[in-house]
Amino acid sequence: MGVACPDKEVDEQKFIIKACQKKGRQWLVPYPWQRNPKELPDNKVLVEKMLCATEKRLLKDAEHAKAYDDQIKEMVRMGFARKMTNEEMESYEGPVHYIPHHAVLRPEKKSTPIRIVFNSSSVYAGKCLNDFWMKGPDLLNNLFGVILRFRERSVAVCADISKMYHRVLIPESDQHVHRFLWRDLQVNRKPDTYVMQVVTFGDKPAPAMAQTALRLTAEEGRAQSPEAAEVLKKRYIHG
Repeated sequence: MGVACPDKEVDEQKFIIKACQKKGRQWLVPYPWQRNPKELPDNKVLVEKMLCATEKRLLKDAEHAKAYDDQIKEMVRMGFARKMTNEEMESYEGPVHYIPHHAVLRPEKKSTPIRIVFNSSSVYAGKCLNDFWMKGPDLLNNLFGVILRFRERSVAVCADISKMYHRVLIPESDQHVHRFLWRDLQVNRKPDTYVMQVVTFGDKPAPAMAQTALRLTAEEGRAQSPEAAEVLKKRYIHG
């Protein structure tokens, strides 16, 4: 019924777990590379063109443009992203790759009518960032299991972790292959360069990385709340 992971996924899961580190109150989870990131091309030229296209679409609607700009400012304010200095860009010698981003309209959402999407599947010079990573196991709840468990007790409980992926830190080397460009919709100046400091939604291994951090948090709190830890273990290991 799909509750067991294939051997490859088990190995990838062990690879991800082994690399995890605790940084303060958060988990730092490195991306599971299966190819050398030094093979990634510097695709800044392409991403600059795609930024211009995104800006052109946004500027057709002032409300959408403001909402988009506000979301990027919020990411910086919350520490999910940071602006790079010229000195840092010149001194960094590791692999560099840029991620294009664009808007997705969500008219049914009154609070966030527009959402930023980072595209790690963008291809440049025949290379795609998502192809460089392992995917990891699918640790999300299986729908069939959810339906069965819904009938086990009198009351069903569900919860949501706000910005869950963005609560998981990534190392500096992974940040530099998550660079992106933005200039506050001031189209007459050179774009600023930012890096993502957290797991990015849309990356192939992002679900496995985020769910792994959740499970490690549950195990860490087992002594304090053993029943809650066991619930999370059953739900996220067995679906």
